[in-house]
Amino acid sequence: MKPISALRRAAGVLLALLSLAAPAATLSLDGSSGERPVQSLRVLVDSEGTLGLAEVKGPAADARWQRVDTGRQAANFGLTTAAVWFEIALAAGPGGEGRWLLTVAFPTLDRVDVYAGERESAPLAGGDLLPFALRATPHRHHVFPVDLAPGEAKTLYVRLQSEGNLTAPLTLWRAEALWASDHGTYAALGLYFGILAALLLYNGLMFLSLRDPLYLLYIVFVAAMGLAQLANTGLGNEFLWPGSPRWGNDAMMIGMSATGLFAVLFVRRFLAMANHSRAIDRAILGTGVLFATALVLTVAVSYRWGAYVINAAAFSFALLAVAGGARSAWLRQPGGGYFLLAWTVLLAGTGLLAALNVGLVPSNGFTRNAFLFGSGFEMLLLSFALASRVDQLRRERERSASEALEAKQSLVISLQE
Repeated sequence: MKPISALRRAAGVLLALLSLAAPAATLSLDGSSGERPVQSLRVLVDSEGTLGLAEVKGPAADARWQRVDTGRQAANFGLTTAAVWFEIALAAGPGGEGRWLLTVAFPTLDRVDVYAGERESAPLAGGDLLPFALRATPHRHHVFPVDLAPGEAKTLYVRLQSEGNLTAPLTLWRAEALWASDHGTYAALGLYFGILAALLLYNGLMFLSLRDPLYLLYIVFVAAMGLAQLANTGLGNEFLWPGSPRWGNDAMMIGMSATGLFAVLFVRRFLAMANHSRAIDRAILGTGVLFATALVLTVAVSYRWGAYVINAAAFSFALLAVAGGARSAWLRQPGGGYFLLAWTVLLAGTGLLAALNVGLVPSNGFTRNAFLFGSGFEMLLLSFALASRVDQLRRERERSASEALEAKQSLVISLQE
């Protein structure tokens, strides 16, 4: 095995050396399509985050550039403290002149700077630490105009830096194609948040009617999840807090931490784990401490440290909730089947999100939105679980009342006899 491992390492080093010198393939823009994903580019990782444009373009930095062919995936660097530079070579083919829009479709990036030709001395700026009104294009993603003259070749330099996950889905669009694509995306997001609003309203009315604390815990859990997803999708920055970039930057982590904390309280009460499995109950309680720690770290110390803690806590908690749900379904507790299915769906989404954040899985439309889809199905199924639990408990109370009435009638008959 050792010779094979040595050969593999040597081959990897050779490929890396070859890629260092290889320029990125030029992306030829023409009139055949209004959407062109950037699949070949050069990348420079600035570990200290101190390099400027002149330095990364200078001969001293030549050896640090590496060609990357992303294919259908997005470049994903996980949780990194580095600043990442991208070099994108463009050329205007037949019908490719005019204005294009470069999108960096990852709303939670802290800072995005685009240098192009005449703008090299004054880059276009984006990122969620920038007030929304100062963005180059008003959009939930980071969108920058790129103008090409007929037959012109141009090189773009894009610098990204973020305390959270650093992923760069780069695409060039014609304006009409981007707006057409947005129609479907905004419709899907509207459906998601519409479901959340309906769940909040329905379960709020149930709480007012039944006064069951479980409904209150579920309502706060759903509201916190909604806050996290508003920040994650960029809709919060665009519509709700456009003038509060600091809050917009922290809102996702605060929402996720609060979601986990109230989910712990909800799960322990729903499953009554202290009565069935003290080991699982204590482990779930431990993840609640981690969620609370992530919340404090995000607010008082650093977004990054909160992200590290919550990645570990979220996956561990979802796994424990599935184990508790399996036990609940096995014991035929009210709503146990729906509960197990709900947390199994969320476990899959949480696992993909955690793997994406540490760079273990490629970044694409499915992995970036897995937690969004999973959370939507999970909250809907949990509402069914609550309804099933209430219905089954109601039937049990009615059966108990009926049995008590029958016993009373039997006693009366016995006394009469």
